[in-house]
Amino acid sequence: MSTSGWILVSERLPKEGDRILAAFRNCRGNLNVEDCEFLNGEFQFTIYPGKIRDVVKWMPIPDPNNISEKEKSAMGYNPQNVKHFGFAPHKMRKLYRQRIRHGFCDYDVCDMGCYLFCVLPKMLRQLATEGISYKQDYEAFNTLEDWRQYLLDTARSFGVLRNRIEGKYDDEPTPEQHQKEVDDAFAKLAHVFYDLWD
Repeated sequence: MSTSGWILVSERLPKEGDRILAAFRNCRGNLNVEDCEFLNGEFQFTIYPGKIRDVVKWMPIPDPNNISEKEKSAMGYNPQNVKHFGFAPHKMRKLYRQRIRHGFCDYDVCDMGCYLFCVLPKMLRQLATEGISYKQDYEAFNTLEDWRQYLLDTARSFGVLRNRIEGKYDDEPTPEQHQKEVDDAFAKLAHVFYDLWD
């Protein structure tokens, strides 16, 4: 193991079930880092699962206990969030701080579609679960259940888009079909946009 903590795959592989950071070459030959799990002798990635990656080296995910309490407090640190980035600890701290300060970070901006397709379904499901924003005099929705169902359908539309980005479907829509799915999802959201708060 090097002093940086990285272990070459040619030297040693992780243990079965280990959650790790893996460095791999992308299609342009650049080195990227993402979190993953080592299962059945393979690196299983969270982002774009099923995509083949040429993993060069790996390291255990840094122990959250090694981050100072002051830093944890400053960035609203949650160990569960580690899996969302898979970057070196100093980069993760920067991204956490950006999310706290702005509501998004550089990584979210660079992959805005994926970010929106991740957060919008969660937000819409929460609105549906809590019945937030339903108004008795809303003509388009006769009951609270109608409102909830509309929000859940809209969340599902964005969920389909996220699954497409992550390659979870076997079918490959044409660019026109994909654009229609995007347009339909945002049209559903636009229809109730000004009603999504109390």
